[in-house]
Amino acid sequence: MNLPLRVLFVCAAPAVERTEFVEKALGVQGVVDVHEMLTGHRNIHVEVVGTSTADITRITDALHELGLTIDSSEIMRQRRVQPFNHFLFTDALDDDAENDD
Repeated sequence: MNLPLRVLFVCAAPAVERTEFVEKALGVQGVVDVHEMLTGHRNIHVEVVGTSTADITRITDALHELGLTIDSSEIMRQRRVQPFNHFLFTDALDDDAENDD
């Protein structure tokens, strides 16, 4: 169908090598986003885009070849992102400070 398939792989890597694995994963064709988690066994989340199951299989094999252990994979239907607006929280903090007086 040539429609994009978006898959989220939840992976495990040795804690001391997380950053190195993140950089390597970004080099795999089809990887669009990598999250390095601070703690836990499932410490690298890799978002990929492919156009077929064969493409997703190729990416899966490439991640395994890097040494990552894939704990789970989920096909994503939709992703929504909202930018962080720190000014929103500043007003709330100012209100709390005024109430303390």
